[in-house]
Amino acid sequence: MIAPYGATMLPDRTNEYYQGPFAFSPNGRYVAASVVGRRPKAALPQAFVIFDIQGKRDLARIDLSGKELLRALAWSPDSTRIAILKSISRGKVSFKNLLSALSGHSVAYDTYFLDIYDLEGKIVAHTKLIEDVRYSWGEIVWMPL
Repeated sequence: MIAPYGATMLPDRTNEYYQGPFAFSPNGRYVAASVVGRRPKAALPQAFVIFDIQGKRDLARIDLSGKELLRALAWSPDSTRIAILKSISRGKVSFKNLLSALSGHSVAYDTYFLDIYDLEGKIVAHTKLIEDVRYSWGEIVWMPL
């Protein structure tokens, strides 16, 4: 992975690879990226890492449950925290999607969560944002006050 200025690459990972959202910190020193295992090949990110570009090392690795989809990452303006937007999908049968359910295709409903972590990977905040959202996607932006 190439950094914004084209000068730095993130290291290859032994048993996993980068897939999904990633974000460079505003100060250019860190990158947060989701990672997926090589064997067995996973469809959803199994973790995300906070990598120190200058120190060339992982500062933190946050493992996920395997049911969560990382939707977006956003750094705080001072580069000390990272916000993670994630969702959990589940099939749901209702009158509105009865035809889909009868044909064997349940409709996915997403529940969105927002977590905030510090540079050491410690959770600072966790909240459920919304649930039972169909066919959705999400992005987040961390704006200074």
